[in-house]
Amino acid sequence: MLLCACSAQKELPPALCTVVGIVCITGNVPFTNLSLQTADGAMVKIRKDTSAIVRKLIELQGQRLRVQFRSTQSQSDTSSIVVEHVELVKIP
Repeated sequence: MLLCACSAQKELPPALCTVVGIVCITGNVPFTNLSLQTADGAMVKIRKDTSAIVRKLIELQGQRLRVQFRSTQSQSDTSSIVVEHVELVKIP
């Protein structure tokens, strides 16, 4: 009886994380990716989809942004993030 109750529990979605970085296009045509370069130089790939946020990120490439994201839940693609919110960071 206890085993049935445990198997019915759902895994919680990953928490939102925030990072500041510069959006850029990486790779070569036709294998380009939208990526975020953080202050320490790390490149994080942004998962491609048809959302308005991804279209906005393409327009904002080269600018410093504060990005709220979730890690992908796919076991086959753990290197990319899903962007939830974007905010332009003004440099003082």
